[in-house]
Amino acid sequence: IHGRSESLPPLALLVLLNSTWVRACAECVGTPMGGGALKFEATQLRDIPLPHLSAEATSRLAEIGRQLTTLTQARGDDWLSAADAVVLRELFLQTEAIGSLRDRLVALVADRREQRRRVTKEAVL
Repeated sequence: IHGRSESLPPLALLVLLNSTWVRACAECVGTPMGGGALKFEATQLRDIPLPHLSAEATSRLAEIGRQLTTLTQARGDDWLSAADAVVLRELFLQTEAIGSLRDRLVALVADRREQRRRVTKEAVL
């Protein structure tokens, strides 16, 4: 995991930034705002740990991005599951634990979003 100095193809970057890994990290570094939104300063964005992607992983994420741009209608989160598998494999290399890790990250994102919504509702009342 490191800050990136090399650039990723735009479609691979699109998929990486929408992965559950980046969403979970964003939930941890962002500043909660009203209405359940997260605010980011440049320093916070730099704190999001991005994996060093192999050429194969970069190519796979770009392919997922190409598939997303050609969809005429939403097909659920199949693309996200595929992207998460690529990203988490690059981060942890232990493929048997990836499903469990993804489930935990999805739960973390959902919990953080619910906490922000709850705080917003309480502030309104």
